[in-house]
Amino acid sequence: MSYANTRDQALGLVEEGLVSGEDMLIACLKFMSVYDVKAMLESNGWSEQAKEEEEEEEEEVLEEYIYGMDEPIDPMEEHDYRTKLLYV
Repeated sequence: MSYANTRDQALGLVEEGLVSGEDMLIACLKFMSVYDVKAMLESNGWSEQAKEEEEEEEEEVLEEYIYGMDEPIDPMEEHDYRTKLLYV
């Protein structure tokens, strides 16, 4: 089979069962620089930094929702904030 680029060729080898997905992943990670792997993880939201940023954004949205209301929410009452955020 002929491929337009080497990425398609690598995926084709896995799809055709000539190489396992795990073996291809390990080969790619060993070949890539540490900086390439870090960039890949960050661009896909898989790095610790990306997860922390996502959690901070969720907290900011929640705070804006709580404190931006006409009547502030009583912190002593139980509330399902995530459900309310879906309908805002």
